Amino acid sequence: MQYKIISVPVLGGDQKNDTLNAFLRGHRVVKVGKELVCEEGKHWWVFCIEYIDDRVELSSSGSKEKKDYKTLLSEEAYHRYLSFKEIRRRLAEANGLPPYAIFTNEELSLMAKQEQLDVSGLRAIEGIGQAKIERWGQFFMAKGGDEKE
Repeated sequence: MQYKIISVPVLGGDQKNDTLNAFLRGHRVVKVGKELVCEEGKHWWVFCIEYIDDRVELSSSGSKEKKDYKTLLSEEAYHRYLSFKEIRRRLAEANGLPPYAIFTNEELSLMAKQEQLDVSGLRAIEGIGQAKIERWGQFFMAKGGDEKE
């Protein structure tokens, strides 16, 4: 989890406001806290933004590294992975969720390795439980080539 503090003057803070909005659009924001600060006749909003840095994923050893799924997956699996990411993006937007709340990149990559994705294949992936399968599985199984269990 990362944190960013941005202060925006109440009056004449257009440039800082643009900076704030650009930051919010460019990151996976978890929570935003704001407080009006008044000191010596000056007023400004202070925003504390809690976000997830998309550029960094933690490996199982705890070190920071970004996985390149294009090199880790076969060409066919990588194309399925990209399709799954697009499905996940659309579902996330439609449901007001961050994409990782549907399936993580790692889960998508494991799904993409399966030529015929089905319920038993989803169950075999660590982190994917019955609730995720019932809520989201149908969208990915249809794309993966097998809509039956």
